Amino acid sequence: MATYPKSFEDRGDEGEKLGCGYYTMAKYIKTRIEYTNRGDLSLRLRQVKSKKAAATSCTGASNRSTTEYGCIQWQPRHYPESETAETLQAKRAELVALAESQGTTLSLHKDTVLIDAHMKATYIIQRQIINSNPPIAIEEIKAQFPFLFVERWLFQHFQQLVGKPPYATLRESLASKGNRMLMYFVKEGDVPEARMVERHHQVYFVVLGIF
Repeated sequence: MATYPKSFEDRGDEGEKLGCGYYTMAKYIKTRIEYTNRGDLSLRLRQVKSKKAAATSCTGASNRSTTEYGCIQWQPRHYPESETAETLQAKRAELVALAESQGTTLSLHKDTVLIDAHMKATYIIQRQIINSNPPIAIEEIKAQFPFLFVERWLFQHFQQLVGKPPYATLRESLASKGNRMLMYFVKEGDVPEARMVERHHQVYFVVLGIF
């Protein structure tokens, strides 16, 4: 791989590197190892033991999923500065109380700045809940973090997770891939999807002042 790195990289039709560049190869190797070790009881026992050790770690982080592709903060391991498990749970409880007393409709809220700060601070425990193993029901996540299901704070969570704002990322992607997507949908006769992509594609260029 060191001699011919591009031979094993994930690249698009135009030669651009996709993601980290080696996700597909790593996935193939992982699958092959799992297949080779299938039926090995001693290996499964070691995996169970390691998972139990991870669950009792001082960080309180839940078992890490292997689906971290494109994420920069899949599961933070340290609390924000000056925060503890108790202070974060207090902020979570305050968010729940605000949702119960005022609802979650953004236009009705006078505490947007406070919610912004509390949602950003509690990101680590949001990820712990989302990454729980076994998974927690959506209803339970919503009960603990009702504002996570509001567009403003869902997108804030996305930006912390991926490191990019969703709308800007979508517009950039459509600027570079929009024509290819349009041609694909037109070729396949998928008119609604073609119109949707075309609409977003044009909006991006209107923002840039090209149209």
